Amino acid sequence: MLKQTFKEDSLSQSRTFEWFVRYKAGPTSVKDDPHTGRPLSIRNPENALKIKSSIKDNPRITIRELSEDLDISFGTYQTIIKNDLHLKRSPAKFVPHLLTNEQKEHRKETCKNMVEMFNSDPHWLKNVIAGDKTWVYGLNPETKRQSSQWLEPGEPRFKKARMIKSKLKCLLIIFFDVKGLVHYEFVPEAAFKLRRISTEDEHGPGRPVESVTQENIDKIHDLVMLDRRMTVRQIEETLGIPKTTVDRIMREHLGLRKISARWVPKLLTPDQKAVRRKLSSDNLALFEANPVEFVNIFVTMDETWAHHFTPESKQQSM
Repeated sequence: MLKQTFKEDSLSQSRTFEWFVRYKAGPTSVKDDPHTGRPLSIRNPENALKIKSSIKDNPRITIRELSEDLDISFGTYQTIIKNDLHLKRSPAKFVPHLLTNEQKEHRKETCKNMVEMFNSDPHWLKNVIAGDKTWVYGLNPETKRQSSQWLEPGEPRFKKARMIKSKLKCLLIIFFDVKGLVHYEFVPEAAFKLRRISTEDEHGPGRPVESVTQENIDKIHDLVMLDRRMTVRQIEETLGIPKTTVDRIMREHLGLRKISARWVPKLLTPDQKAVRRKLSSDNLALFEANPVEFVNIFVTMDETWAHHFTPESKQQSM
């Protein structure tokens, strides 16, 4: 009845029962009993200003990270951030790409012009065909080209535990009007490479090709041994040797070829390899002793983590 009458100005039901028991026992004082604990001065404007400054310097900082700087409890941090600073943690809004101020102004003017044209002719949209383009990838984190390394004759092919990027890439061009799709086309990346090569040829011959010298051979060999993933273009920029000369030295004189990694489920340590080798030897001996019974008594199992390959979670972008 008290709650219905006085709403939020009255005590809760459990607190009312507690005071009733105290009155029934004899004491009639309505003051709280003395108790020890953290002083209420922790939640003050000074600490609130420090917390606000830390959040302004790093908007992605967590409450747990903040609690390492000041001797304030986790709950007090939450109260200050939500009730005093009126802040809330929100994930980033994903957009196709970020625009510069100039691009925004250009789009604003274009939209104004389109609104004026629509007001003068309501059927104007029926005559508009819009187009756009985007790169389409196969969602493997790393291409074979990116994982390839230079190997000398006789060197074994190295292993790679997990694919990191895609080798599938083409350009999707699409056109549409108010009724829907008009035309679309997939253009492979090779077409752009050929076009760039033909454009460069139109400008005439470039710098002269240097002769193959032992000095250049030694320079390229030492550089590749330091970084086996280095591309021919990077070698050209580092040493100042023409690309054609670098390519010729790599293949004809050094006998190097770039090979992509061989993907395996996971990479093993030397100890793990030794354990597997011993187990295989023991199993082989058991199999040779009794081939039929050995296979019939085995049950195998495996487990794996299943991931969704999203670049960044909402929690990480907050």
